[in-house]
Amino acid sequence: MKTHGFAVGRDGLLLKTNDGGETWEPVASGVSFELKRIVFADSLTGYITGFF
Repeated sequence: MKTHGFAVGRDGLLLKTNDGGETWEPVASGVSFELKRIVFADSLTGYITGFF
């Protein structure tokens, strides 16, 4: 079973995985501040919070 996931961090870091975290790919976030949390409302809608 493949598991999708996302991770966030400093300087707008946004990563995604399609194999349960074995490999990660960077995704352009378009921001340069720290991203803190991802919350998903459902399987298609997610929200990211961060600090300027």
